[in-house]
Amino acid sequence: MEKKNCYIYTRVSTSAQVEGYSLDAQLESLRKYADYRDLEIKGEYCDAGVSGGSIVGRHAFQNMIADIVEQKDNIAFVLVFKLSRFGRNSADVLKYMQLLIDYDIDLISVNESIDSSTQSGKMMLTIMSAVAEIEKENIRCQFMAGKQQKIMNGGWRGGPVPYGYRTINKELVVEKSEAEIVSLIYNLYSKEDASLRGVCDYLDRHGYQREYRGKMTHFNDRFIAAMLDNPIYCGKYIHNKRAKVNKEICYIDGIHEPIVSAELWDCVHEKRKQCIKCEKVWDKDRVSLLTGVVKCPVCGDGMVHVVSRSVNKNHGGMYKPVHGYVCPNKGKHRYKICPFSRSYNQEKVDAAVYELIGRIGTLSSFNKMLEKEFDNDELKRYQEELKDIRKQIYCKESEKSRIGLKLDNLDVLDDDYISKYEEFENEIDSIYDDLTELENLMDTITDKISRLEKGAMAEEHIRKILANFQNIFDKMDCHEKKEFYQNLIERIDVFPDKREDRRIIKSITFKFPIVYNNKGKKEVGENDRFVYKLDCAKIGMTKAESHASYAMIKEYVMEKYGLKIHSLYIAQIKRKFGLIERQNYNISNKENQRVPTCPKDKEKCIVAALKHFKEIS
Repeated sequence: MEKKNCYIYTRVSTSAQVEGYSLDAQLESLRKYADYRDLEIKGEYCDAGVSGGSIVGRHAFQNMIADIVEQKDNIAFVLVFKLSRFGRNSADVLKYMQLLIDYDIDLISVNESIDSSTQSGKMMLTIMSAVAEIEKENIRCQFMAGKQQKIMNGGWRGGPVPYGYRTINKELVVEKSEAEIVSLIYNLYSKEDASLRGVCDYLDRHGYQREYRGKMTHFNDRFIAAMLDNPIYCGKYIHNKRAKVNKEICYIDGIHEPIVSAELWDCVHEKRKQCIKCEKVWDKDRVSLLTGVVKCPVCGDGMVHVVSRSVNKNHGGMYKPVHGYVCPNKGKHRYKICPFSRSYNQEKVDAAVYELIGRIGTLSSFNKMLEKEFDNDELKRYQEELKDIRKQIYCKESEKSRIGLKLDNLDVLDDDYISKYEEFENEIDSIYDDLTELENLMDTITDKISRLEKGAMAEEHIRKILANFQNIFDKMDCHEKKEFYQNLIERIDVFPDKREDRRIIKSITFKFPIVYNNKGKKEVGENDRFVYKLDCAKIGMTKAESHASYAMIKEYVMEKYGLKIHSLYIAQIKRKFGLIERQNYNISNKENQRVPTCPKDKEKCIVAALKHFKEIS
C-alpha cells in the first residue's frame, strides 16, 4: 500500500520553552507518530521564538501554507504537537483548518489526539467556529461604530465618489473641471421653464460629456436627477436614506467644500419635489403590466407605455383610448435614436403573455429542463465553488501580507518613499475590495449550500406557481400583477414586422424564483433564479394573437367573396356570437333610429371569416 505524505509543523515561544514544549521534543514526538501511522514526511517547518497569537512573523507557517496551496507534495496530513502550536487565535486556527479541508488535508494534534477526519475533531471545529463567529461580530460592531462616528463628524464615509469630487487621503476634494459642469447643471435647472430633458439637450448641443468606466459618454436625465437630489453638492451628507428599518432621514454638515450654494440647492430641491407628472384624466388607476419587460427588437431597450385617443367626429367626445408598448428611443431622444416606431397593442400582448404562462407547465421541454436543473449534483457544484473561493481568499490575503511586508520595509529616507507608500497602500485597498467581494460571494454560496442540505422545495414551488397562476393572478390588482410579472419574467422579445400568421410574441425568458425550505419558512435568495426561455414559435398561437381586426375581416371577405361589408355588419355578427363586450361610441342620439340589419349572404361571409381567423369554431 502506498504511503501517504505529511508535513510536520513545530513552533516554540519563550513561554512554551518553560512549559517543556521544546523544538526537539516536538520533533521527536511527531516523527514517532508519523512512523507509527506509516506516513512519509515531505517537509518539516519550524518557527522558533514566535508567538502563536498571529501568523505575522511566522514565516515557516506561511511557507507551509503556500506549499499546500501550490499542492507541491500532494500531502494528506499536517502534524502538530498541540493545537496551540498551530495557533492561539481561534479565528486564525479555524481559517487555516478550513483551508486544509478545502485541499482534502487533515490536521492531527498528536498530544491532544485531535484528528479533523474524526467526529471528535469535527466537534472541536464546530466549537471553534462559534468562537470565531463571536469575534467576527465584535469586529463588525467596532467597524460600524467607527464609521458612524466619522459620518457624524462630517467626514467622507466611503463608497462611489460623487461627480465633481475626488478623494485625497480619504476625504473629498473638489475636481474643478467637473465642478464647473455641476454648477452649470444646477443653474440651468433652477430656471423656471427648465426640465431634465432640456438640461440634457443643452449639454449635448454644447459638447459636454462625462467619463464612465474609462469612456466618455453623454449626460442622461437619470444621472442629472441623482445629481440634483444629492445634498453633498451644498456641503451636506444625507443619513439613513437607505436604512432597512424606519429611521428619520437627517442632513449632516460635511467638512468638504461645497460646489453650489445652499440657497441654490434649496431652490432646485423644492422644484424637484414639485415636478410630479400630471395625473392622467383617463384610466388613472390603470397600470401597464409589462413596461420595461417587453424589449425593442432593434435597440433592445425596455418598451414604454403609449396611449392614443381619437376624436369622435360624429357625436363629439373621444373614442376609447388605445394603449400600446413603444420603444422609448423612437425618433430623436437626446443622444440615442432608434428607427423602430411600431407600437404593440397592450391588450393583445398582455392577454397573449397571460395565456402562454398558463400553458408553460404542460410543455415537455420545460419539464425536462426543470428536472435537470434540480438534480443532486447542484450541492456538490456549490461545495466545489466554495472551496475555490476560499483558495482565492487565502491567495489574496497572502498577497496582502507580502505587500504589507514591503510597506513596513520602506526606507523613510528614500526619495521615492511617498510615491511607493501610496502605491502599496492603493494595492492593499484594492485587495481589501476584492476580499470583500469574495467574502460576500462566499456568504451567498454558503447560504445556498445550507438550504440545499436542508432540502430544496424549488421544483415543487415552481410547479405550484404555474398550476395556480390564473386563479391567483385574476384576484390581484394592477400593481400586484405588474410586480408579479416583473419578478417572474426577465424579458419578452417581439417580432419586429407584422407576420402573416399574426404572431406578436417571439420568445419569453422566465426567471422563476427558487424557494427553499428552511425550518418551515420559505426563503428566496436574491440571485436564486431558474431561467427558462420559451420559444413561442414552437407552440400554438394564442387566442389573443389570432384575434382579427375589422380591417382584416373586410380584406378577407373582399379577397374570398368579392363583397364589401360595413363595420356595423361585422359588429352585429360578433355580438351574435358573444365576441363584443366593449362600448359602442357611434350610437345615434335620435329616437327610433333605423339600424340596418346584416343581409344573410354577407352574414355567411363574415362567419366564414371569423372561422378562418379562429374567432369562432
